[in-house]
Amino acid sequence: MSRATRAALALTAAAVLIAGSGATFARWYDEASLTSQSVTTGSLRVSPVPDSQHWRINAPDTDETADATLPFDPAVDRIVPGDVVTYTTKVRLGLVGKNLRASLAVLPEGLNDPRAGVTITPTVDCGGANTAALTAADDGAECTVTATIEYPIGTADNSGSALPELNGDGSHGDGWVAAPGQQNEQVAISGFRVVLEQQLRPAQKPFEG
Repeated sequence: MSRATRAALALTAAAVLIAGSGATFARWYDEASLTSQSVTTGSLRVSPVPDSQHWRINAPDTDETADATLPFDPAVDRIVPGDVVTYTTKVRLGLVGKNLRASLAVLPEGLNDPRAGVTITPTVDCGGANTAALTAADDGAECTVTATIEYPIGTADNSGSALPELNGDGSHGDGWVAAPGQQNEQVAISGFRVVLEQQLRPAQKPFEG
């Protein structure tokens, strides 16, 4: 009997033995426990910088469009028509997240003043950071927030005078307010907020309510 014939007979015998024992063929598998892993969420914060608040007022020999450059203490100092006053403070940005994109803005709620002509304008400046496209690279940046109060002399012509030595005719026309009108009144600037907000992804559309 040849070697090939003996091998074939051996395989046949083995197959018969397996079939007779009731065993079946199956797919193999193995498994191993893996080290636990996790991911961590980032953060988005805007925080006031302590002791960064200060006030300024324009000089008395400048007009109502001049910059506010002189120290001003709202606890004891008072404003008059023609003044420009600024309140300035700083906030620090917290932006942590690989794909985080955010925008920063000042919301002017509460800055509307009932006195005619008085305007309160908020602004924010983050130096080299683009407030419309902030990223994690801007984490820790400090932004200057300013509210500018402009109290104009008036919209009507009040350049004349009632005093005779100033060529006045003894009367006050439009553009003048008799005491106590508009005097000893507060101009509140406590209602505005700085908001830092995550942006939508490019594929998303802004909410249309």
